[in-house]
Amino acid sequence: MKNRYFILPIALLLFVSCENDSNTRPYGTTIEVPTEVSSIKEAIKIAQPNDTILLHPNEYIEWEIKIDKPVYITSLYSSEQNADIIKQTIINADHNFRVFTITNVKDSIKMNGFTITGGAADGLDGIYDMDTWGGGIVCISAKLKLTNMIIENNSASLPNTRGIGGGIYADESSLIFENVQVNQNYGHSHSGGLYLNNSTFVCNNSIFSGNRCYYYEPVERFENSSISIKNTIFMDTPTNWGYTNAEIFFTNCTGSMENIQSENGFYLSNSPLTITNSNINIVDPVDN
Repeated sequence: MKNRYFILPIALLLFVSCENDSNTRPYGTTIEVPTEVSSIKEAIKIAQPNDTILLHPNEYIEWEIKIDKPVYITSLYSSEQNADIIKQTIINADHNFRVFTITNVKDSIKMNGFTITGGAADGLDGIYDMDTWGGGIVCISAKLKLTNMIIENNSASLPNTRGIGGGIYADESSLIFENVQVNQNYGHSHSGGLYLNNSTFVCNNSIFSGNRCYYYEPVERFENSSISIKNTIFMDTPTNWGYTNAEIFFTNCTGSMENIQSENGFYLSNSPLTITNSNINIVDPVDN
């Protein structure tokens, strides 16, 4: 009888342990929000690498969503191919803090078919540096692919030399854009829409529009990076783009740039620029 009393609890514990082990979940599981779990944060918490998080049309009021594993976050656009779904599936930080913080992910994180808005990197609790970068997304040492996305009305607004990358801030990362709109974002110091450092950026069939910054510094800024932009429209205000120690290729692009810091609308420092089959209108700034 003593042996039975010892064996039964051990067997029961093993059974419970297996049931609670998240690694036993099927590879590539789809987690639906809000029908299965109520929040995106909760979905990411329980997700295993390469799981899919499916967002149903809704406005999700969430901020400081941290991603430290490769996941695929998508809306119903992936199956229905209805562009209205992109605007009906919204992650809104409501100006409480940044929307997404992505760090140290070697395999690719993918986002598809929704809107990121209301992010505000303005020095949480008075802390500088990372808390003032990237109102919509901060991506550090990671791979991120965005398709069929809208990044709009996010800000990095702390004064002085802070407030960089209102829409997206990326460092030591790889970014791919396909059919992405980066609109009406604000960076107090510079880089209203997008800031890259030590990164690669491949962009196709996208739009940069109405992004702005307080100082007359580049509204989109790229440093120590490799940039390839194709089939893209840029209409920022101002539209001076800045590059330092970067290699840049524009192909089949259209837009206008204000002659603010350089004679051709680009601020270039040790950065070769190749423009192919593009229509880029250079305009003089208007004195206020």
